[in-house]
Amino acid sequence: LQEWANGTWNQGEPLPGLVGNFQGMAEGPDGYLWLLTASEEELLIRAKYDYEAGAQLLSLDTIKQELPEIQGIYPLEDDLVFSTKNGIYRYVPEENRFYADTLLPFAKVGILRMSTDQQGNVWLACFQGPRRWLEVAWKGESGQYQRDTLLLKGLDNIEVWGPPYPENDSYVWIGASQGLYRFDLKGSFQAPATVSYTHLRAHETEA
Repeated sequence: LQEWANGTWNQGEPLPGLVGNFQGMAEGPDGYLWLLTASEEELLIRAKYDYEAGAQLLSLDTIKQELPEIQGIYPLEDDLVFSTKNGIYRYVPEENRFYADTLLPFAKVGILRMSTDQQGNVWLACFQGPRRWLEVAWKGESGQYQRDTLLLKGLDNIEVWGPPYPENDSYVWIGASQGLYRFDLKGSFQAPATVSYTHLRAHETEA
């Protein structure tokens, strides 16, 4: 793993027990680091480290899973969820099983990418067969989510290459094969069509 500090990437020491290539990772609120391997088997690995003791390995498990083609691992509501070709799933450690998510019960299609903005709304890059589209799930005061399939109709059938990145409470950036789209919540798009982006990240800098 590499650390971003003082405007540069610092080469870190390899974490004990982790060997191979990984296509997804996220750390849950319980301190467990989840990784999705890039092998044909797409194994899920769950590890816990004591970082104050020099990243001492405390536990390492390969989690048996029968999820339908995992696409990614994302934080949602103080937990981690796993996006698949058949929707979103959660892991229950007491039962060592995955269950379909109930917070977003309408998300039964393929979920390629997802992200959460500052208001708790969830942005979803969806797919079903060859079709690609974007949705947003608005979070209400009660904590329930309301599906919106119309707001992002202008971006139907684009290939989204990274999780939609909410910049603030006004804009969302979407990197796609056709270019970098800026969407504002008033319902308009700004899309330069000359450059493709695979990942979006934000870093604070000092003048």
